[in-house]
Amino acid sequence: MICVHCRKEFSEEESAKGCQSCGMFGGCHLLKCPHCGYEQPREPGVVKWFRKQMHHRHMRAQADLNQPVNADGVLPLSALAIGEAGFIHSLMINDQTLLRKLMSLGLLPAVHVKLVQKYPAYVLQIGYTQIAIDRALANAVKVTVVGE
Repeated sequence: MICVHCRKEFSEEESAKGCQSCGMFGGCHLLKCPHCGYEQPREPGVVKWFRKQMHHRHMRAQADLNQPVNADGVLPLSALAIGEAGFIHSLMINDQTLLRKLMSLGLLPAVHVKLVQKYPAYVLQIGYTQIAIDRALANAVKVTVVGE
């Protein structure tokens, strides 16, 4: 679990150590961050499941870093021509906060994406949504090209 106050990760077991001094030990349904002491509600089960799935995807993506970029038609989004489309293969981004932001905008593996513009920023179309990203992010997004 990640503390919403200090943004550090901790487990529920680590949180239980901080709750031992509390008079309501075990009865309040809150988790106490061992780093900053902030109390927050438990993570819902669906969030735990999603975090686990993203961790497994991240580990598979890290393993893909050792493969050549063009294997199986996978290339960086920045290599697409304007108007060309593809499916997102992976997101090679180590910053978890940035990864969450991009995912909340719809940049997810297996999603159809079309490159609308390259300059001054890369503009992508995902469904009816258009988002702009910089060159570094465009290089970190790997796509499998498809014809339209």
